[in-house]
Amino acid sequence: MAERLSQEYALEIIRAAFEPFRCEAALDDAGTLVGFRVFNSLDETMFSCQLDGKQFSSRDRLRSILSIARETVERQGVRLYAWSI
Repeated sequence: MAERLSQEYALEIIRAAFEPFRCEAALDDAGTLVGFRVFNSLDETMFSCQLDGKQFSSRDRLRSILSIARETVERQGVRLYAWSI
C-alpha cells in the first residue's frame, strides 16, 4: 500500500526538491490542487507545475513527478542539490 502524505509534508518535499533554488509551493483554496514554481537566481520562473491531489498525496507518485521536474530544470544548465524523499 502506498503511503499517503499530508498536504503540508508534500509541500515541504516539493520545496526541498529544487534546492538551492527558491521554490514556492501552495495549495489552492479547496486544497485539491498544489501549484509550484521554481525560480532562478534572477528571480525568473524556470519551471512551474500544477498537481492534483492524487499526484501529491502518494509518496511514490510525488517522487516520480518531482524526479522528472528536476530533470527538466537541470536541462536548463543548472545544478540542483542531491535529493530524495
